Amino acid sequence: MRNWTVIVAGAALSLFVANAAEAADPAPAPPACTKDNAPVPPDYLQLAGRVLITTKADETMTAAIDASLPPLIAVLRATSPNLTDAQLNAVHDDVRAEMLSHVGELGAAEACVYVHHFSRDELRQLDTFYASPLGRKLLKEMPAMVAENVALARNWAQTAGKAALDHVLDKMRKDGVKI
Repeated sequence: MRNWTVIVAGAALSLFVANAAEAADPAPAPPACTKDNAPVPPDYLQLAGRVLITTKADETMTAAIDASLPPLIAVLRATSPNLTDAQLNAVHDDVRAEMLSHVGELGAAEACVYVHHFSRDELRQLDTFYASPLGRKLLKEMPAMVAENVALARNWAQTAGKAALDHVLDKMRKDGVKI
């Protein structure tokens, strides 16, 4: 059986490449943000956007991107052994730059999500919280927490996925399937 890490990472790479291929085609503009079947007023979206800026959502996304790249490069290294370290480094840097160039596009969509889940008053409270000492500490720690959680989730997925696959394959063998 192939190395489980390579299988899991290969599946993740396949999803990334498939999504990147779809992204290469010009996508239609996202629909305007609505709530309760009505367009959301610009000031409401701006308030949500301010919370995103205050929470440094772009830094959290950067940390998530940075944490996701090493396994991607590991898969590429395993599946394309002819690539040099310099080429793999270039892929890393180019993929990171490409992903980061699209982080801003997420802002308007994220603001709309906040509008769907929070009232104006709640957004103001969030903004006040994130401006407080505890809120600023949370924001300071968040990128490191995201990186740690991505690593934990990746390791958990590999372990739990392998155990689940082993269980299913054993069951199939007991049912007479030759594997």
